[in-house]
Amino acid sequence: MRVVLVRMKLLGPLLVTAILFAAFTTAARAGDVTRVKSITDGDTIRVTSGQRVRLLQIDTPETHGQTECYGKQATAELRKLIPVGTTIKLAADAHLDKVDSYHRLLRYVSVRGKLVQLEMVRRGAAAPYFYDGDRGTYAAKLLNAAKAAKRAKRGAWGACPHARLSPTHGWDTGPAAKHSPTPTPTPVSSGDGGIPLQPDLPGDQDCSDFSGPVRVLPGDPDHLDADGDGIGCDGN
Repeated sequence: MRVVLVRMKLLGPLLVTAILFAAFTTAARAGDVTRVKSITDGDTIRVTSGQRVRLLQIDTPETHGQTECYGKQATAELRKLIPVGTTIKLAADAHLDKVDSYHRLLRYVSVRGKLVQLEMVRRGAAAPYFYDGDRGTYAAKLLNAAKAAKRAKRGAWGACPHARLSPTHGWDTGPAAKHSPTPTPTPVSSGDGGIPLQPDLPGDQDCSDFSGPVRVLPGDPDHLDADGDGIGCDGN
């Protein structure tokens, strides 16, 4: 009996350690499933635990500071894929860093069995980013998806003329386009009755674009001058 008790005492610490390890492992697995608390931008989210998560192995255009082309659209695409409140699964890559220099978790994110990183790249809303040249589990799939999206001019590949694919340097889509105000028709001499000249703008124009009659452009490319007198949108 004494021998049994001694053995139990010796096994006690080991048994406690084993139980604690099993509990920790179970908790770690359970922690892989969480919910989206907020979307920061196209490649960063916050989960309900309060931790920030950087989507591993992809990059999206910046929306902070100097906004890059397609930055807002990329954020919108991520919101469509994983709206706030969505249950997601997080997974680290055994061969890559688990946390970045900003203390964000580096994780693959999946929803209903679909890898979010891969879907973002397929839509042209993200591109592969292999930090320090380190390629993870899905590197080949991400790169092939990016090449296909680029050929099809999906997302930023069609919207951003300066977009470049460079997986080891992040995704450079160029600066966001600056929207110029619509030019105001310029009044002309009194000999033309003060009727302004139709501005030469890209795209089709119709009479709803003007507050009154305009002198049409040569050749009347937008067919505003029904009676051929050189004045369009005058009711004739």
